[in-house]
Amino acid sequence: MKNFFRIVIILFSSYLYSQDDKTFDLVIAKLKDDKKAYEQFVNLGKIYCEDVSKKTDLFTDQYLKLFNSLYAFPRLIEKDILEKEYKNSQKNIKKNKCSCFYLSKNKELKALYIKIIQDKTSYHGNQEYYLEEDMQDYLKIGMIDANRFK
Repeated sequence: MKNFFRIVIILFSSYLYSQDDKTFDLVIAKLKDDKKAYEQFVNLGKIYCEDVSKKTDLFTDQYLKLFNSLYAFPRLIEKDILEKEYKNSQKNIKKNKCSCFYLSKNKELKALYIKIIQDKTSYHGNQEYYLEEDMQDYLKIGMIDANRFK
């Protein structure tokens, strides 16, 4: 009997894990083609680039504004991850060339975006930000359902 329960637990946990992977894969595929999410990524990058040179906190303000407005990209992707990637990109950008690098047609920037969204460690922790629910909302309606928070 003990072996039966062990087998059931193992099978059930592997089933849950595979469902989680399927959800991530679907979200990643949808984010790859999501023009609004990519536009937000580009705009946050421009703001970060300008923010560094002026020593203001516009990047955090804009990220939180998008997050609180229930846009999918900031609700799914960690702010710290974006800051780290923007900072790494900053090393390759000459002073006052932010507007040139952060063009939506920049292939390097698109590759960075795809790298970030494909990395599961870039996403918020499930307990903190209701990641699973946000992912389900994004897959169903393309945005976060505000009715969940009422």
